Amino acid sequence: MSAAMGTGFCLASDVPVPILARVYVEESLDVAVVMDADGHPAGVVSRTDLLRALSRAGAGNKLCAKDIMTPFVMSFLDTTPIADAVKLMATQYVHHVPVVAGGKVLGVVSAAGLLNWLRSQLDDTLKDD
Repeated sequence: MSAAMGTGFCLASDVPVPILARVYVEESLDVAVVMDADGHPAGVVSRTDLLRALSRAGAGNKLCAKDIMTPFVMSFLDTTPIADAVKLMATQYVHHVPVVAGGKVLGVVSAAGLLNWLRSQLDDTLKDD
């Protein structure tokens, strides 16, 4: 799984949206994992979630990460086969899934990351032929 995994950026659920927006720009984030009070992953905030919140005339200033996140519907273990990740993400129309081990976020698998990995595998296969 690590071959297709990007860095997982984690943040507290009470981070205000304006600060979250600044972090997204400074860190060039596509997604962030929102952690609950016990330090467990609770959801994700994508760029789309953030843009939606910021587009609501002034409402974004009063919201926190927990208010705009998409709650977890799935996560992968670091031992999940990449083929299983591809199948689940494609059939569930999910773009970002956290990878966890022992309750800790190791990173995030994205649809784009999986496509890049699959392309590199195809490139390697073509070179071998």
